[in-house]
Amino acid sequence: MPPLPLFLSMVLLSLLLTSAVSKSCTGQNLPADGHIRVGVKLKKDCNTINRAKKGQWARIYYKESFYSNCSVITEVGEPDGYVFHIGATTGGIKALHEGVIGMCEGEKRKVTAPANLAYGEMASYNVHNDIWIPPNATIMYEIEMMLLSDKDDQPPPDYMKKMFDHSAKNLVTSEDHIGVASGVENDFPNIVKTVELSPEWAKEKGADYFQEKYEERKKFFDIARNNRIKKGMDYQDSDQWLDRMVELIAEMRDTEKKEL
Repeated sequence: MPPLPLFLSMVLLSLLLTSAVSKSCTGQNLPADGHIRVGVKLKKDCNTINRAKKGQWARIYYKESFYSNCSVITEVGEPDGYVFHIGATTGGIKALHEGVIGMCEGEKRKVTAPANLAYGEMASYNVHNDIWIPPNATIMYEIEMMLLSDKDDQPPPDYMKKMFDHSAKNLVTSEDHIGVASGVENDFPNIVKTVELSPEWAKEKGADYFQEKYEERKKFFDIARNNRIKKGMDYQDSDQWLDRMVELIAEMRDTEKKEL
């Protein structure tokens, strides 16, 4: 067999290398702005009307793992699963919204999400399992579609009942919702951890960027903390993260002045 032309050899080598670094569990992440990958693990037949689409509510079970080493971050299963409004513009992981489109009830998929569809360029803390998700991490999701709402914009009836019971039990107020749902309890730890894990990225952003982040989140953080204190609820030791963020911003400003 005659040798391959040099150009063709280089193309084949490039494809082999791309394949090698794009496999899961190899220590590599996908490009942060890459495309979502969706694979079918268990296919179910249903008509087009009954396939998941934007505007519906869905209940899924899922397992979330790091693409780089396949270690599990969290699992959401029985009894409640995870209920969300497909395609909602706020809240939730974008990869789940995109990854379930077209699914039938009972179907299983594996979704690989680049950072821009998962946790993004910031570090994130999984408080339930005490796991730090590093900046720009590629995440894998194994998803099972358990239930789809019969009508668009209408969540499953039993889910609505659970939400009502939960709200009545915990006396959730609008101010609580602002503080808790916006994730400010974890915002400061996430930002601090990101700066510590990615100093070059933080340097590029600059002190003014983080000062703005601090100020816009601090007001919501105070609302959430004060409401919980009033109710005698436990509160995370987040003041230390606020103090650390102030220190980091000051350190950045000192560095910027020295480099002028």
